[in-house]
Amino acid sequence: QFNQKKVCSDYYFGLCKGWCALDNLPDYAPIITFITNFFKGNTKPLEKEIRQQIEDAINKQHFEWAAKLRDILLHINQFTESQTVVLPTSTTGHILQIKSVGNWWIYVVIYLYQGKVIDVIRQKISQNEYDKESLLINLETEY
Repeated sequence: QFNQKKVCSDYYFGLCKGWCALDNLPDYAPIITFITNFFKGNTKPLEKEIRQQIEDAINKQHFEWAAKLRDILLHINQFTESQTVVLPTSTTGHILQIKSVGNWWIYVVIYLYQGKVIDVIRQKISQNEYDKESLLINLETEY
């Protein structure tokens, strides 16, 4: 498809600007800038652009589109909301979580030393080898 310079099906549904045909490649520069800024934690330009698009949609009486943009803006704010975990500085020990996924036990052990994570161990074990109680006993003796 890329070598044939044909547009993908997403282009026809309005989900893509047709970069696979290489005609609109420069149009992606601002989009790429927004994405890289977002992952660097700088969401202000993207939020400003979305707010402008919301105002434009309202002025054109495209209220459903404005509502979708508002929801996107709310999700961005929730995604980038600052979160902190406060632990006493003297916390030293292990945190263990066990989940059943299909025929596997998945467990994660987090090592804490003086309130800092120093190691994370992830492991999967077949449920044929252990039931949950025996796995827990085994992990308690190991860690």
